[in-house]
Parts: sequence; C-alpha cells; structure tokens
Amino acid sequence: MDQANKRIFKNTIALYIRQMFVLFISLYTSRVVLDVLGVVDFGIYNVVAGVVGMMAFFNGMMGAATSRFFTFGLGKSNLIYLNKIVGTTFLIYVFFIILVFILAETIGIWFLENKLIIPDDRMSAARIIYQFAIGTFLCSLLSVPFISMITAHESMKVYAYVGILEVVMRLGIVFAVSYISFDKLAAYGGLMMLSSLIILVIYFIYCKKNYEECKLHFYFEKNLFKEILSFSGWSLFGASVGVARGAITNILLNMFFGPVVNAARAVANQISNGVSSFSNSFFTAVRPQIIKNYASDNLNRMTFLMEQSAKGAFFLMLLFALPIILETPYILKLWLKNPPDGAIIFSQLVLIELLIDSINLPIITAANATGKIKLYQSVVGGILLLCAPISYVVLKMGAPAYSVMLVMIGTIIIATIARLYLTTRILDFKPFKFLKEVLPSVIFVTILSAALSYTTQQLLTEGLLRLIAVVFVSSISTITFALFFGVKKEIRFQLLNTIKKRLNFNK
Repeated sequence: MDQANKRIFKNTIALYIRQMFVLFISLYTSRVVLDVLGVVDFGIYNVVAGVVGMMAFFNGMMGAATSRFFTFGLGKSNLIYLNKIVGTTFLIYVFFIILVFILAETIGIWFLENKLIIPDDRMSAARIIYQFAIGTFLCSLLSVPFISMITAHESMKVYAYVGILEVVMRLGIVFAVSYISFDKLAAYGGLMMLSSLIILVIYFIYCKKNYEECKLHFYFEKNLFKEILSFSGWSLFGASVGVARGAITNILLNMFFGPVVNAARAVANQISNGVSSFSNSFFTAVRPQIIKNYASDNLNRMTFLMEQSAKGAFFLMLLFALPIILETPYILKLWLKNPPDGAIIFSQLVLIELLIDSINLPIITAANATGKIKLYQSVVGGILLLCAPISYVVLKMGAPAYSVMLVMIGTIIIATIARLYLTTRILDFKPFKFLKEVLPSVIFVTILSAALSYTTQQLLTEGLLRLIAVVFVSSISTITFALFFGVKKEIRFQLLNTIKKRLNFNK
C-alpha cells in the first residue's frame, strides 16, 4: 500500500477512535440532558438553538471554501500562494462575523419573540439561551479556518484529541447543570458557549505553533479575493440549503405539533449525528487526497478515490445504521427510558436518508475541488430546497409529523441524480462508470446484511440479548460482505496486510 493510502488508513483509525468517544459520550449526554432539563426545556433549547443554527450556512460556506483552498494550495506546493489564501480568508471572516452578529440580533430575535411556540413562563430563559447560542455559534465559526488547516495537513490525530476533549467537557457540563439551583436551561446554554470558546483557543494555539502559513494577517488581491468569495458565495447557497432542511423542518414541526415533537426530532438528530460522524470521519481522511490529486492533475487517482470512498462511506454508515434501524424501539428505551412520542420513526427514517446521501460525499468533494460550482450548487440546492414548501403543504393537508422525513428522502434521491449529471459538466467524470462500480456493491451488501440481521431479530424476543445478537450479526455480515463483495480484490489484500502489520500478526 503506498504512502497516501497508508496515511488515509492511519487517519481513519485516529478519527474512528475519536468518533467512538464522541458517539457514546454524546448519546449518554443526551439522555442526561433530557432528564435534567425535561422534555419541554429540551425541546425549547433545540428549537431556539435551531434559530441560530439557521445561520450555520456561514459555517458550512466558509468550511467548504477554506478546506478547498487550503488543501488546493498544499497540493500545488506553493507557500506564497497558500499565505495569500490564508490572509484573504481571514479578511472574509471578519466581514461574515459582523454580518452574523447583526442578523442574529435583529431578524433572529424577532423570529424568537413572534413565531416560535414557547410557554410564557420559559420565554425569559429562551431569550438568555438565545444569546448564549449566538456566542457558541461565533466561536464555532472562528474555529473553522483552524480546523481546515489541520485537516488540509492531514493531522487527524490532533483533530481527534480535541474532539474527545470537547465531548468530555460537554459531559461535565451536563453533570454540573444537574447540581445548579438556578435556571438549568440558562446555565446549560452558558456553559456550552464556554466550552466552544475553550476549543477555539486550543485550535488557534496549535495551528499558530505548527503551521507556517497560520499568520493572523489580512491580504487583498482582487482576483484571489473574487475567486474565494465567489466559491464561498455558492458554498453559502449550498450550505444554507443543508441547514434550512434541518432548521425549517424543526420550525414547521414546532408550528404544527409543538415542542414535544421537536424533542422527538432532536433525539433522531442525535442518533443521526452520531452515526454519520463515522462515515464522515472516514471521508475526512479521504477528502484532502481527492482535492490534492485534482490540484496535481492526477485525475485517474482522483476518480479511483471517488469510487472507492463512495462505497467505503456507505458501508461504514451501514455498519452502524442497520442494527439501530432494526432495534430502534429497544435502543431508545434503553437509552432514554421514556423517549418522546415519534422518536422511533424519526430515527429510522433519518438513518435511511443518511445511507442514501453518503454516496454523494465524493461527488461533492470532486465538484468543490474544481472550484466551478455555480451551476452545480444552484441546481442541486434548488432541488433540495423543495423539501420546505412540499413539507408545509403535506403537513397542512394533515399528514403525520414523520412525513417531512419522507419528503427529505425523496429530494435527496432526485438531487443525487442531478449531481451525477452536473459533475460531468465541470470534470472529466463518467457517471455510469461510477454507478456501475458503486451501486451493485452497496445494494448486494445491504440486502445480504439486512436479511441475516432481520432473521436473527425474528428468532429472539426483544431485550438486551437480542440487541447484542443483532449488532453482532449485522456487524460481522456487513464487514465480511463489504470486504469480499464490496471492494476491489487488490484493496482487500492491501487492507488486510496493513491490519496484520499494525497488529504484528506478521511476526
């Protein structure tokens, strides 16, 4: 296995260790938060934070831009160009931080006061946590360029360590809030903001000490500024669509059904974030290689990485999603004791959506690598935005709350088809070759793994023993079928040989 593949493997392991901590601590934290805050306050926190979260498109926009340009600069091996990118990026960040603050303190407050359904006796606390949510978001936004530097340099161990520290701090926050005598909801929001500030400082200090290009300076060159801003603008549209799909859905559910359904949706989001993080961790390790190979004009290697990483992302998602989908009722009872009504179906549908969408990750990365994303983002974003008006009409007609998830799944499938076609317009990409390489493998592995896992489930009664059996069978079957039917023969041998060496089995 060449050095690039070995780096991907090592970074994936580091990120997976991170995500194991993040998943289990986050899931436990959510259970404790629900117990400490109660269903209503838990729902209020999520819907209020969701108002600020609607501006997270700035996070996605700048994350996509900085990641692409930092990685592209490293791929070009041009330090002068990279320093210009960093200086220009910091200049753009100043502008967007000011813009976010103005929007949050004007339109955001108006929406909180006039449109959300919040009990009168909790409105005061909602106003307080809204301000803390703004501070948390700004810290998160400021962390983006430093995270982009770390991932562009493929220093995933650092990213893993800081991620573990972050979830441990949040677990500590939950326990601290349980002992606080004053308003727990407001205290929780304040401590969450403090933890985000600490993480920002850690990222800044590390990048400043280790990366020569990390200099807090402003740089303006018209063409470069225009290029980054144009890319950022279209990334803004794409990121805003992604945020809107979640935030507007949350708001629609609040308007039609109230905070209790928001709590059910929040539980599903926690599961979604935990499961998707494993697939995203793998792709975080692959993404820099796709962009760097494009920058160095190694398109054959880039295409190979796209095809294999699409399958890898799906299989890793399936590994965790399949047993959860089958055992959702018992897992939620075990985790939350008394899960909110609707949490089961929301959780199952959101995992199906994630499985379908995981195949898009390499396509999105390749499109971003070219920098030519105007047509791509406008068409795909327009398709994905259709979920908002369609969901409103469906709910207005009296459909159940979970119907919004069916709408989101439908738009994801249509958007995937559009992505495949549009990528051919900006890149030497053969969509049918991609589909021929990816689809048969993922469908075959999914059917075999699901059949064995479902059979195991039906043979046992609900309980901890059945959960363990389903997890074991689904994990073994997914890994086995993915290795023997899902990846190329040479990759399988390289992967197994590397694992043997790492475990010293070759001695």
